[in-house]
Amino acid sequence: MPGRLGPAHHRCRRHHGPSPPAELQSLLDNVTDAIENLAKDSPTAAVKAARTLETIAQRTAYWPAHEASAQDPETVAAALGLNVDETRTLLARFGGWSPYR
Repeated sequence: MPGRLGPAHHRCRRHHGPSPPAELQSLLDNVTDAIENLAKDSPTAAVKAARTLETIAQRTAYWPAHEASAQDPETVAAALGLNVDETRTLLARFGGWSPYR
């Protein structure tokens, strides 16, 4: 498929800042692999699983996003491996506010 990301794509992002604990990272890697494998046989089920991950991310990152927004933007951006604008957008999405506030 043109434009399709390979299975190792999620592991290619540059790493900055604190990492999740090894046990959590292992779970995340396993879930990623499972969804990528599921997509081969049932794309719709894979999309549903990914949607569930979005819901989990939104629910679990709400308060951390608010707390991170009170910190120095450059420091948070560096820890996330993003630039300040990307960080502002990410925190707004997880925190439930407009990135233009």
